[in-house]
Amino acid sequence: MDDKFPATPPLTSAASMTICHLIDDKNPPTGESAAMNYPPSSNFDQLLKLTAPLVAGAEALTRHARRQLARADRKPTPGAALRPGPDTPLWNELARAASLQLRKRGEKAKLARVLGVSRQRLHMLLVSRVACPDAERALLLVLWLNARKAGLDPA
Repeated sequence: MDDKFPATPPLTSAASMTICHLIDDKNPPTGESAAMNYPPSSNFDQLLKLTAPLVAGAEALTRHARRQLARADRKPTPGAALRPGPDTPLWNELARAASLQLRKRGEKAKLARVLGVSRQRLHMLLVSRVACPDAERALLLVLWLNARKAGLDPA
């Protein structure tokens, strides 16, 4: 071979600079398999550590979106009870307004007596919101709220 054309190019200051700033790659590619001959640097590992939570979050959002779509596609069974959620905005507002009135100790127990339900059932209705009351209890709750706003103690 001629001295004019060496087999590998000499390292100059430009060639010794970082070629890929993400993985701190200082080795210029000399062939297709040459890039795979050295282990990835710690910067690449750091990049993987940074992106792992993003990937996990994206997967969680995808699972959540699939569940929401599956719920939206389901048609309610005729005669089935309503469940609290986005489909029951009036009940959500009524439960929120009632919860705001229950600040003092013992007020939930008094309201449970007025409505004729157990304290546990009242918790399911107003706090955890996993159940809706029947029409009679909902009307009693509206009357209780009106009395509280008027300054009366309906218990």
